[in-house]
Amino acid sequence: MNTITFKTRHKSYEDMLEHLSERHKQILEILKNKEIRPVLYNSWEAMEFKVNAKEQINLAKLAKEIGTELFVVDDGWFGERHSTKDGLGDWYVNEGKFPNGLEELIKEVKNMNMKFGIWFEPEMVNPLTKLYK
Repeated sequence: MNTITFKTRHKSYEDMLEHLSERHKQILEILKNKEIRPVLYNSWEAMEFKVNAKEQINLAKLAKEIGTELFVVDDGWFGERHSTKDGLGDWYVNEGKFPNGLEELIKEVKNMNMKFGIWFEPEMVNPLTKLYK
């Protein structure tokens, strides 16, 4: 027969179990008041800088099929952002990629019962941007 030995600061095995039970209850109490984070899909790996309204809507449909609850449009939606060397810092919607603004994509995503998120990096700027110049 195998023997398991517990070293504990508690007086007895029963005291230790009581302590673990109380800790478990405390953790459950904390967790029940927390919102569980939604399943997130970020468009970066699929699109990189090749972002546009039509493709993002198609991607959101695929994301919904795999259980996504929050669809996030990543880099490339703004300014003249086509590579790592340009556009970062000009936080206006690229009308060539999103001729109807972001509203069309946001509406489509919400109609699929998903939340919408958008990526930006306010602490960074490229020298080739309007903001930098």
